[in-house]
Amino acid sequence: MSSIHSTVMQEHNKHIMQPPSFTSRSIIKYVKTRFTTLIPTQEERSQYSWNEILNPFTSIGELSPRQWNFFLVGLAGWTWDAFDFFAVSLNVNNIAKDLDRSVKDITWGITLVLMLRSVGAVIFGLWGDRYGRKWPYVVNLILLIILQIGTGFVQTYKQFLGVRAIFGIAMGGMFGNCAACALDDCPVRARGIVSGMFQEGYALGYLLVVVFQRAITDTTAKGWRSLFWFSAGPALIFVIWRLTMPETDTFLRQLDRRRAASEKEPSKLLQFNSQAKQAVKKYWLVMIYSVLLMSGFNFMSHGSQDLYPTLLTVQYGYGSDRSTVTNSVANLGAIFGGIVFGHLSTFIGRRFAIIIASIIGGAMIYPWAFIKGSGINAGAFFLQTGVQGAWGVIPIHLSELAPPQYRAFVTGISYQLGNLCSSASSTIETTIGERFPLHIKGEESVFDYAKVMAIFMGAVFAYVILITFIGPENRGADMGMERDDLITDDFDDAKSDMGSVEELEEASSSRLTRTSNNNKKVPPTSFFQTVYQTSEIMSKVDSPPLNSSNSSISIHEAREEDLYNEKPDLSKTAIKKYLATRITTLFDIPIRKTESTVWQVLNPLPGLKLMNASNWNFYFLGFLAWTVDSMDFFCVSASAPEIANTLQVDITEITWGVTLVLMLRSVGAFIFGIMSDYFGRKYPYIFICGLFVVLEIGTGFVQTYSQFLAVRALFGIAMGAMYGVASCTALEDQPAKARSILSGLFLPGYNLGYLFAVVFFRAFGDTYKGDQGWRALFWFSAGLPVILIVWRLCFPESRTFINMKKEKKALAAKSGVVDSWFDRSILTTMKTEWLMFVYLVFLMSGFNFMSHGSQDLFITLLVKQHGIGKDAKTVIMVVVNLGAICGGLFFGQLTELLGRRLTIIICCIFSGAFLYPSFFSSDVGGIIGGYFFLNFGVMGAWGVAPVHLLELVNTTHRTFLSGLTYQLGNLASSASSTIEAEIGTRFPVKLEGATDAYDYGKVMAIFCGAVFAYMIIFIFLGPERFHKTLTVREINYEDTMQDSDRFSLASDSKALVEHKSNV
Repeated sequence: MSSIHSTVMQEHNKHIMQPPSFTSRSIIKYVKTRFTTLIPTQEERSQYSWNEILNPFTSIGELSPRQWNFFLVGLAGWTWDAFDFFAVSLNVNNIAKDLDRSVKDITWGITLVLMLRSVGAVIFGLWGDRYGRKWPYVVNLILLIILQIGTGFVQTYKQFLGVRAIFGIAMGGMFGNCAACALDDCPVRARGIVSGMFQEGYALGYLLVVVFQRAITDTTAKGWRSLFWFSAGPALIFVIWRLTMPETDTFLRQLDRRRAASEKEPSKLLQFNSQAKQAVKKYWLVMIYSVLLMSGFNFMSHGSQDLYPTLLTVQYGYGSDRSTVTNSVANLGAIFGGIVFGHLSTFIGRRFAIIIASIIGGAMIYPWAFIKGSGINAGAFFLQTGVQGAWGVIPIHLSELAPPQYRAFVTGISYQLGNLCSSASSTIETTIGERFPLHIKGEESVFDYAKVMAIFMGAVFAYVILITFIGPENRGADMGMERDDLITDDFDDAKSDMGSVEELEEASSSRLTRTSNNNKKVPPTSFFQTVYQTSEIMSKVDSPPLNSSNSSISIHEAREEDLYNEKPDLSKTAIKKYLATRITTLFDIPIRKTESTVWQVLNPLPGLKLMNASNWNFYFLGFLAWTVDSMDFFCVSASAPEIANTLQVDITEITWGVTLVLMLRSVGAFIFGIMSDYFGRKYPYIFICGLFVVLEIGTGFVQTYSQFLAVRALFGIAMGAMYGVASCTALEDQPAKARSILSGLFLPGYNLGYLFAVVFFRAFGDTYKGDQGWRALFWFSAGLPVILIVWRLCFPESRTFINMKKEKKALAAKSGVVDSWFDRSILTTMKTEWLMFVYLVFLMSGFNFMSHGSQDLFITLLVKQHGIGKDAKTVIMVVVNLGAICGGLFFGQLTELLGRRLTIIICCIFSGAFLYPSFFSSDVGGIIGGYFFLNFGVMGAWGVAPVHLLELVNTTHRTFLSGLTYQLGNLASSASSTIEAEIGTRFPVKLEGATDAYDYGKVMAIFCGAVFAYMIIFIFLGPERFHKTLTVREINYEDTMQDSDRFSLASDSKALVEHKSNV
């Protein structure tokens, strides 16, 4: 215990903040330690495994439901605060027109908000630190509700300025209290990533206002006013949410300590003054530093954002839609950067993470500012990754530096004073711009925005790097008031002063335990070896070894149950029993069989925490292969008009190349499925990626239409091979509790591939001679599979395949049939799986009809029937594909609560409800809303499909059966366009420039409605094997053979009973 006490004392005492000393000795020591403290020591880094550093779910999995609740309510308040602010920025022109003022006058309202935010930070910060986070948060949001409604009713410019001035005060009060609410009780190891996620609520607020701007402002009679009225609604929900919650544990400890101290002070005012004097005495220099730091950070964000839309529209001639796309991409980069660098700051240090992010941002200045084509999207994405990556560290960095008893006040006021300083950024940039004028026709007093912003951002990045380097860091400090109490060897005295030593002991003990548990019997010599050893250990945990205790069955029987399903029983009794159980098994949902709460079941983090480095490695190998497979396919769809123009053929002939791919995918699934189940997942995976490289390069070099068809025909075979191999690589070795969310993420990799194809086509469209930029796109796409090949070569086969191979050999030896050139197990699979195979082909036909029916003609509907332009079309397709990804994740995890079949049925019903707004709305906002949620449901059902398929088929030919049924379903659904055209003959319409046109919206609605009904019936009638074991148990052959080929499970017969129930 003494060693733990010593560790506790050292860990705690190093975070104590002392009053600043200005002796020469202190200054020299401080300057020297700026280098030595920049990166954590080797001893500190050794406490964390690679899995903890690379896997953020390990950290955020430590949050309890209560802590998640506080974090989410803080994030919600901060996000909506940003939403309310950006609502004016996106409607400057509309407001100016309504109030009959210039755009410059309206932007003064934005400046007024920035100037008065510091007032709100003082008022609500002191209130929050003194009386709790709850009521300041509630009052703050109520003010925002009133002011947003009021903004929607203003009729004069003076009214507008008055309302926005008060809004500035209310907005300034949100950051400090929201950050304290989100971070007060956060576990130490999770603070970095939680800080990153919290800060990027600001970028999320921007993205949300962009979406609702299209959905509300552009589609309602009251326009921008409706957006402000709408924005008041969600804030009311957050108020009710916060009212149901108590104060944070950290604040309650502070309150108890104040009550104890109040006995020594004659009045609360004197007590408050005493605490304030102590805080100022210790932290005055830190407070000044925080303001200087936040000035740099706010200059960094405003300098990279305020004039950027102007650069795009005025200097580069972007339309509003294209400018919105670029800014949305930049904000997605911001969210990505904030989360990544926030998480890394826990392991590499807050200051070092900020400096690295700033260097990345600086490296991206040129492509962000000077590339005129679509490549600017990549520059904007990665520059904002750097800017907001640094910002993602700030909430926790400020919280750890600030005095605990005045955290909300100090973090809030330093943030807002920095914001106030940075309000001069536009003025500074304008002054610099006078030296770099441009002469653009029709524009007066225009300067070179790109050069000005590049100079300004370069200077700001340098300033942030310098001030961060010379500044302090208090990573891992306690959030309570007891942080500045000195712990000595006399623990009794310490307890009387602080009362939380036990918590510190427990935290220190858990850290030491975690470090010791990470030690392996055989130390790995490389990262790759670490991954493989972890795979072996987890394989034994997930699939317990077999011995000779408890109930037993023959080893021959056990191996067959591991490898094959039972033969179908087609007797009348069996059929009646099966049909009778379709309803009972549908509603016999998994949540009823567990003592866990709904929240615990829906929370994916505990399942993801079970995954080790090996699990994550194999999952991303499979997921990225599937995404690249999809991207390579959609490269043709994205560039079809350009290819047709180059090859001098009609665009319908190019689409025949797409159809040819669909038709030949089943061939690849058959060949590589059998190869993968016999030889392993590794080399078929590598061979398929190698084919992708050759065929994508070949596509880029084709000169005739015949060559194009031949190359795409071969590509169809390679593409068809990838699904089964990729899904098995990604999912078969995963813990049962993690499979659902992983499946939900895996299938939408198809949509991610589409997004990549669209983005990179924009990036490479102008990079080759004439209009043949599509060739550069295909050559680029060939590079990604090369990375996957090198990656896959570094790792062995999955543990499940190795065990399956052993069992197949043992079974062959037992039966006396050993055939080196023909895998006879395929005959057993044909006998046992024929009925399941037929069912799955019909099931996957429904799935593919569902996606093709809702997607293939949608762009035609947008362009021909609704007359939507190219940029607006791109915005719609990007947003709805994001909806598809979200749907896959949400419904994938929902299966843990409701089971596979019931979840798919709910998805189909949900999608059916959005047929009308998806296909009959004519305005962009209505289409985005309706089609977003239709795809949310369609891909939600698809998100269940990968794991549902793997659980239904046998182990021996998992790749072959899942891959071939998927591709045969795809082949059947290739008739969807023909069927829709046949229906369309009954609903002809006259469209300008089109012959034989029909009402695409009505046809798609009828077709999709029929497919949804088919899916509901077919899923209802089908089987389900929820959480069937996908891993193969490793058998100790020597022990089992000595016991006359008999064995049993290590723990008890429960696992065997569960296994049989899934057969």
